[in-house]
Amino acid sequence: MTIRLQEQIQHDEAKFEVQSFIDLRQEREEFQVLTKWLGIDEESWAPINVMVDDVPKLLKKFLGSRDSTPAAFQKQYSSLWS
Repeated sequence: MTIRLQEQIQHDEAKFEVQSFIDLRQEREEFQVLTKWLGIDEESWAPINVMVDDVPKLLKKFLGSRDSTPAAFQKQYSSLWS
């Protein structure tokens, strides 16, 4: 196994911790959340379904702080409001 392959495997297995959420958008049929990662200077758009599974409490807190959330999102992820 080459050094490069070992580095790629380590990178692929790395887990990143969410620091906060910044924004919400819909791209085609998928909702995404702009995510600030702990220890990383750059934000990125992440699929919301991953965040619902990984950090539901943080996501619920973020959504509660927004002035409005799209109705389609609320319907699809109604479990966040129960």
